[in-house]
Amino acid sequence: IYIMFIFNYIYYKLKNLYDIIVGNFRFVNLLNKISKNNLNELSEEELLKIKNLVIDNGAIAIKFIQWYISNVTVEPNSKIDFIFGDLFDNCPIHSIKNTELMFYEDFKTKIEEIVDFQSMEVIGSGSIGQVYKGKLFNGKEVAIKVKHPDVERIASHQMYSINFVILLQKIKFFKDLLNIHFDLNDFIGNLLLQLEFKNEVFNCYRFRKIYQKNDMIIFPNVYYYSSNIIISEFVDGVEMDSL
Repeated sequence: IYIMFIFNYIYYKLKNLYDIIVGNFRFVNLLNKISKNNLNELSEEELLKIKNLVIDNGAIAIKFIQWYISNVTVEPNSKIDFIFGDLFDNCPIHSIKNTELMFYEDFKTKIEEIVDFQSMEVIGSGSIGQVYKGKLFNGKEVAIKVKHPDVERIASHQMYSINFVILLQKIKFFKDLLNIHFDLNDFIGNLLLQLEFKNEVFNCYRFRKIYQKNDMIIFPNVYYYSSNIIISEFVDGVEMDSL
């Protein structure tokens, strides 16, 4: 039994180390491809290759490309918008089983005891989490935001790569050689804030108070929350572009 325990311990440690090394290599390779090219000048085929690299690297890479595209000059309705646009609110989704497990871990109760399970449908998925529309048993429509599983584990692994690139940025030779002239500290700051869902809840409370007398702006009321899940009232609306 002790031999098996030691074997399993060594196996999982080595596997974890392997995942970190491979994940970091892929992430640095992605940063290199993005930084060495002007996205506006690439063909659709080249942009699709970068997009596939981003998706293969997981949630943190998707968050990075969102941040990067938002900080570079992109022409409206360009091929960049066309190819990368769905990575802002139509990212890969996780299974309902993952949602059930996370809900139980955070609230120590089954999600079907709070929400009409049959009413739940995914209405959007971002890099950090996905959003369901559903109903509480009292009939109230709710939006349920759930963090993607393993996001924080992936973030902690890829943080080694990000810190390494930040170190290289401090050396002018490497900064110019690799063309890494973007502010990764700003990206990390945004990422860490968004990984903690309680920040979003507190901001919602804050802005509800600020705009409570403004009929043009609605911040939904939050019913339940944790670090990984937010259940708030569902407020129907329209796309910003149609206003």
